[in-house]
Amino acid sequence: MAALMVVENLNVFPYYLDGFIPVIKTIVSFFSVYYKFFIEVLS
Repeated sequence: MAALMVVENLNVFPYYLDGFIPVIKTIVSFFSVYYKFFIEVLS
């Protein structure tokens, strides 16, 4: 029963990954922009 649920989760996982990749890219670009901004302000 548990093994079947794991297999189902693995089948759904690529869809979650597709949804997360744009979010991760957006967060990373946000952080890089803020990082450059803070470096310029602090220096």
